[in-house]
Amino acid sequence: MTVSWLTAAGRQLRRPARPGLLFTAGIAGCLIALGVWLAYLIGHPTGLGIPLDLRIYRFGGQITGHVAPWYDPRRGSPLYDWPGYHGLKFTYSPFAAVIFTVLTVPTAIELLAGSIAVSVLALAAAVWFTLGGLGYRPGVARAGLTLLTAAAALALEPVQRILSLGQIDLVLVALIIWDMCQPDRRWWQGMGVGVAAGIKLVPLIFVPYLLLTRRFRQAAVASATFAATVLTGFIVLPADSDRYWLGGLFADGSRAGFAGFGGNQSLRGVITRLAGSVAGGQPAWLAAAAVTLVTGLICAAVIDRAGHHLLGVLGCALTGLLVSPVSWDHHWVWAVPAVVALFSYGARASGASRWAWFGIVIVILGLFGAWPVSWWGGPPSRVALLGLLVAAAIRRAAAATEAARAARRAGPG
Repeated sequence: MTVSWLTAAGRQLRRPARPGLLFTAGIAGCLIALGVWLAYLIGHPTGLGIPLDLRIYRFGGQITGHVAPWYDPRRGSPLYDWPGYHGLKFTYSPFAAVIFTVLTVPTAIELLAGSIAVSVLALAAAVWFTLGGLGYRPGVARAGLTLLTAAAALALEPVQRILSLGQIDLVLVALIIWDMCQPDRRWWQGMGVGVAAGIKLVPLIFVPYLLLTRRFRQAAVASATFAATVLTGFIVLPADSDRYWLGGLFADGSRAGFAGFGGNQSLRGVITRLAGSVAGGQPAWLAAAAVTLVTGLICAAVIDRAGHHLLGVLGCALTGLLVSPVSWDHHWVWAVPAVVALFSYGARASGASRWAWFGIVIVILGLFGAWPVSWWGGPPSRVALLGLLVAAAIRRAAAATEAARAARRAGPG
């Protein structure tokens, strides 16, 4: 389902005037962006090693592979009874832990380099698949546009956070967009969503979206694939799977950290910060999440039925980010395909509507750009870039904490 201007855009990229020039510019843009980023890291070193979240993934893989000392057979649930690293516990599904066993093979330096390479390739893949979903034909010009866009996307804070933490969100975003933008006739469409949901549960929101858009076979494939990931976990890690799924651990958002932390940009994070406590914000969050879930899915389905399939997919992803109990800043890497899609719509529009599309793109870039933390009085470090939303939330949380301390010092009088 594509509208006429998307088809025209595909024809333009199929026979571009100078595709080689665009491709050369893309290569140059990527080299410059990566060079600037590496120079920044060298100028703000904190030592080379496995990034924090990637280290947690590796520990989960070692526990799954029964590698001492992380695996302790005396624990009833070795994976989820693990005390954690620097206070951070393993929060992913047993199926994810099975996948993470591959991370136990490389050395620390190999794992660091591999994580960066995979994330950068996944970033380019996400842009490539997004352009495909917009109707652009494969070719040299699309490759050049992909490289240019990926280079620019390195300046977004969610991308920077993924690279600095060793997160896997770019891989999951690329997998979901690839899956959702396949022709409807592909019998296996939906498997990518099922695998992604088996690792992180939030992609399950695409199942009701598929149902609302009358892609019943795809919804069944996604559900069956997700069920297969759960079964795999029970086969490999029966005790941990029992605790995670049957014991309700999958619904315990507190394991991922304090919901009111500034890096959590979900509705729950925002409402918790406004309420001042998790318990105080719980009723309002549940009501807001329910309304957002229903409204967001209906709007995404309506947009899809109107012929804008990729925008429908992005609307569904946005709904998932908002209603999830925890949506850290790196989860918002969906801003990358959103900017690509909105800019493309603006390029094909005319008059005031064109500038409306471009205006939305500018707002997104401003909110999710990677800005120096020193602008807000923070100390320089290797991870010294924040988005405006996260920076504002952290400042508000810090001010509230300082006010509470001042009130305690003042005493009841």
